[in-house]
Amino acid sequence: MRLRISALFLILIALTSIILPLANAAWQTVQTFSGTIPRITNAFNIPGDKWRITYSIELDPDYPDNGFLGVIVFPEGDEQNEIGRFETDASRLSGSYSVYRRGSGRYYLEIYPSNVKYTLRVEYESSSASSTGVIGDSWVAIVVVLAIFVLVVAVFVVHRKLGKSKSERTAARQNPPTSVVQIKEQTPASETSFYCRYCGAENKTDAVFCRKCGKDMS
Repeated sequence: MRLRISALFLILIALTSIILPLANAAWQTVQTFSGTIPRITNAFNIPGDKWRITYSIELDPDYPDNGFLGVIVFPEGDEQNEIGRFETDASRLSGSYSVYRRGSGRYYLEIYPSNVKYTLRVEYESSSASSTGVIGDSWVAIVVVLAIFVLVVAVFVVHRKLGKSKSERTAARQNPPTSVVQIKEQTPASETSFYCRYCGAENKTDAVFCRKCGKDMS
């Protein structure tokens, strides 16, 4: 019994670990940039309020301590007003930089690497994964997991009851009630005898008086 309950909980945990990450998989890739030399990227479109730039760098083996990467974010058509920037070096080879802007828009990057090979991935948080959306999707996933768990428990209970009923029927067939056994085992009166109508004792058919109570049976 305990082993079966433990197995049910393991199933629930496994389903939760599979479904919840799927519900929270919100980041969508917009553009990827890589290289080793400074550049200004083409403009890209961000359809939401929140986006980020994930980055990674590979150090030049000839200058492992002098690697550097700087990135500046501009809105398209407004090169005078940057909306964000970040830097990294040999002490941090990967990470992410978040950008918050109200409404959708088009942006571009100015990238300044030194003694590194960089990879930048621009991602936005899809509309279905806003703070409310994530909570909603998570609740949907939780409800699905609980529904599956309840179904598994119901199947387990029904299976257990069916097994118990089958065991009871088998036991009943193997051990019939005492009254039935007595009825089956009762020996009918012989054709050469009859029972006294006064005391019920068995007597031979030619007996005139009861052998037990002595009353006339003629």
